[in-house]
Amino acid sequence: MKHNFLYLHFGGQCPWYLWMREQVTRAAAEVEGEVQIVDVMDEPTYAADYRMYFPFMTIIDDVWRVPAPVIARDLVSFVEKGLPGEPTVSGPKVRAGRLDEVRKLTLANIQETCPLCIPYYESRGCRAKKAWASRVIKESDSVLGFIGYKNGHALAAVETLPVADVPYPLADKNAPAAFITCLYSHGGSLDYRADVLAPLIRYLQGQGLNKIQVIAGNRTAFPNGPAAFFDEFGFENRGEIDRVLLKKGTEELYLMEKEL
Repeated sequence: MKHNFLYLHFGGQCPWYLWMREQVTRAAAEVEGEVQIVDVMDEPTYAADYRMYFPFMTIIDDVWRVPAPVIARDLVSFVEKGLPGEPTVSGPKVRAGRLDEVRKLTLANIQETCPLCIPYYESRGCRAKKAWASRVIKESDSVLGFIGYKNGHALAAVETLPVADVPYPLADKNAPAAFITCLYSHGGSLDYRADVLAPLIRYLQGQGLNKIQVIAGNRTAFPNGPAAFFDEFGFENRGEIDRVLLKKGTEELYLMEKEL
């Protein structure tokens, strides 16, 4: 049987996307498969067809949907054995840390978010991230979110776009709403996300928008979460929109929404 790999990505929004593209290509070569690569910024119908709510997703044989970074040998294992069907397990709650400084995230400093995910400012993924930001930011000084520092090091960031500019299959793309594309922290034993999410909410309240949305995992931080984290900020759970198969099991995804 010839296996087919479809790799979808939201431009270079996630610095990992080029690395993941290489893993898909290697896995396909190992099983003598074929690869199709699609940027959903150019072809958003693919995001709707495959229920893509993430920076990238690998679809194997039009059946298995893998939305997270996975090395090539694990993709091959999925082809041969399938994915685990048991639920994911909630991890321990990480204690909140406090940042020294929070700045607006713009095209001028977008590259400072890269070390939160991948090493080296000038990696290919980081350059792709800046190119992506140049496509989605209307003006050079437009605010894409917030980035937080401690002792001079970036430790947390939150990114947001108007719902209309997000290629995911969200229900009301014409609503005056913002969508959190990514909220992440690289604080080791501490979680600094609250210190960037709070100023984002305050900022958006003055931008003529009526709500802010985010996709949150039930038990895990994938793609943002867990959902209980957003409960603390007054977000309401609008219901399950999908279930995905992660390397460690099945995870329910919820649409979380906060009125502004």
